[in-house]
Amino acid sequence: MNQESPIPKSELAGRLLWLASMAISLWFSYLNRFFELDDALIYHRYLRNLLRGEGLVYNPGEAFNALTSPAYTYLSLVSSWLLGDVGTASVALAAVLFLALLTVFFFLFRRVSGSLAAGLGCLLAATSPYLYQTFGMESLLFVLLTGICLWLFEAEQGSFWLGIACALLILTRSEGVFLVAALVIRHLWLRRPFPRLRDFLLPALLVFAVLVFNFQYYGEPLPHTAQVKIDQGRSGLWGDWPLFLRAGYHLNWFFAGSKALAAILGLAALGGFWALRRRSLGWNGAIFLGLLLLFYVGLNIPSYHWYYAPFYVAAFFLAPVGFSGLWNLLKKAPHPILSNAARWALAGLCLWVLGQLFADNQNRLSAATAPPPYQQIGLWLKDHAAGDAKLAAAEIGTLGWYSELYMIDILGLVTPENSRFIGERQFGAWLELHSPDYVLIHAPPWATETAVVKAAARGRFLRDSRFSFPGFQLYRTTGQPARETIAEILLRLAAEPVELEEQTLAQRILDDGLYNPIHIAGANLVAVNLTSDRWTRGTQPTAVAARNPTAQPQEIRLRLACVAESQDLPVTAWIRQGETRQEIPFFEAGTQEVNLGTLAPGEIRLFLIHTDKAWTPAGKDRRRLGVKIFPPQ
Repeated sequence: MNQESPIPKSELAGRLLWLASMAISLWFSYLNRFFELDDALIYHRYLRNLLRGEGLVYNPGEAFNALTSPAYTYLSLVSSWLLGDVGTASVALAAVLFLALLTVFFFLFRRVSGSLAAGLGCLLAATSPYLYQTFGMESLLFVLLTGICLWLFEAEQGSFWLGIACALLILTRSEGVFLVAALVIRHLWLRRPFPRLRDFLLPALLVFAVLVFNFQYYGEPLPHTAQVKIDQGRSGLWGDWPLFLRAGYHLNWFFAGSKALAAILGLAALGGFWALRRRSLGWNGAIFLGLLLLFYVGLNIPSYHWYYAPFYVAAFFLAPVGFSGLWNLLKKAPHPILSNAARWALAGLCLWVLGQLFADNQNRLSAATAPPPYQQIGLWLKDHAAGDAKLAAAEIGTLGWYSELYMIDILGLVTPENSRFIGERQFGAWLELHSPDYVLIHAPPWATETAVVKAAARGRFLRDSRFSFPGFQLYRTTGQPARETIAEILLRLAAEPVELEEQTLAQRILDDGLYNPIHIAGANLVAVNLTSDRWTRGTQPTAVAARNPTAQPQEIRLRLACVAESQDLPVTAWIRQGETRQEIPFFEAGTQEVNLGTLAPGEIRLFLIHTDKAWTPAGKDRRRLGVKIFPPQ
């Protein structure tokens, strides 16, 4: 009579660790049920507005796409509709995704490292505080689909399901293309047969359908969020390059402030990678994480903690592989007593790591804390501001969720144009474009908020005396009609010159108004409505205000540069001052020096410059048409 072979002890132990990690993740997810990440509440507000019948929008009546992850949005929408509450659905969905992630990675690593190491990886992921701090974002879904793609590739289950998983991965975060690239590279390296063309059909249709929906609904096929993060990196407000590698805050957030804990996990993960260096999974993961790191570092993306999810999960599952390799190495030591002692010490070290992570997470999630300031401020605004009021702020997730006011996002995630101003370091330009009823700023103000203080000094805003939250100030409009923005004045003056108004605008520019002028050649030659690197905005007029503060006549000169491909030439620039109009044609790329005339002592003039063609992104300067303004040589 045939008897089934008994399950090896290591296999049984690994399965028990996996089941224990599932129970731990459910317990911590329950403790984490009130967690709200500011950016996650942006998703929540989109979903709440849709369920209320106001459309998949952030501000009702304004179709603007700040939804980074279409796949996560649709999954969250189904969950919210089934459970009837967006917040509850978000936590429930995160818990389910967490369980699925642990399961997929257990079986993925079980193939290459055995059940015990895979189970220990699940335990590390479940006890660490990190993944719970991403609840509400698409990170868990992104890592889960990453694991599914890797599992399907390793199992060689056919390209049909792998193609669908890759499409869903890209629709979760566009960075999924880097895993697809890694798998394509490995596919070619391993000389696997080319997939059937019909296997590409459904994945392509999935991606195409989402792009078409976005284009029809929002007017653009891609979400605006990727450009926002790039603009934030360009601004320098988050720090110098490389921002993504400046993640020191993780030590206190996720490792209880213990450098030893972080170092042990990091070194063990490196050992695990070394152990898998000849395995297909090791190569696929290394190429993917390498490309992802190059993307974040190369574009100077700010170090938002949920972007690190693939790196953390890789470390959680590679560290036990490193511990396992060290255990086997110690097992071969020539002296049994020393070998056993060293292995017991290693086992104790693993238990210490798990204990530290578990205790930190338990204390963090079960501690009774006061509601965060933004939640309190949002509720205060809901009670004290009119329902149709417009609120401007630099961090809008929690404020927008609780206040339910129309939000003007200073950093531009949900507000058109503003992120471009941030990227070009024109930090006050947003206030020229929008007319908020209330503005919440920090005390002291951030760089993007100083324009509010200047505007208050001119009488546009007043401090709200009813508002008393430490570290913040609330300004409300004085009720005066918002003055016409510089961009609007320029467009009008370009069509119909008005000498008196041009003089007033020139004085406003020279006085360093809200639009953050660019000094071209000292304080007395100032331009506005230029990009930060001094390019005209295509057919939009640029204004150059010139002033002669001396007692002698001064000649004013500028140098214009044009960068364009031959098929786009000629490009014509016009410079107008009053009724005088000067035409500067560029029949080839290059520079031309222009004499703007002579200023009498104390005289002020305004020059309008614009071109007949608009710029488009290309090359290092990111502009292909238009002109760039320089001081004369």
